[in-house]
Amino acid sequence: MNQLSQEILYAIGLIAEAKAHFLVAAQGTKPNTEARTREMKALETCTKRARDYVDQTCGGIGKLPKPLAIDLLVCEKGLAKLGGPAPKPHKTEIPS
Repeated sequence: MNQLSQEILYAIGLIAEAKAHFLVAAQGTKPNTEARTREMKALETCTKRARDYVDQTCGGIGKLPKPLAIDLLVCEKGLAKLGGPAPKPHKTEIPS
């Protein structure tokens, strides 16, 4: 496997972890509970870790396969919709 493929595989793992926390926070917890608070904190941490990795190591979201880029954006925007911090502005070019 080449270096880029390994980077993308690692990004997939990071984004999958963030998406799992997003799904649990959105569908598996009730608002204003300790469980929601824990999932939101984990979602925020995982989403930031994934975005930082993608920006610094993969060359930005535009270098990701389209479904992976969409999942990352869903996690970022979903975090804000669930009451977390709004995502920092990023260039969000989705690959075609």
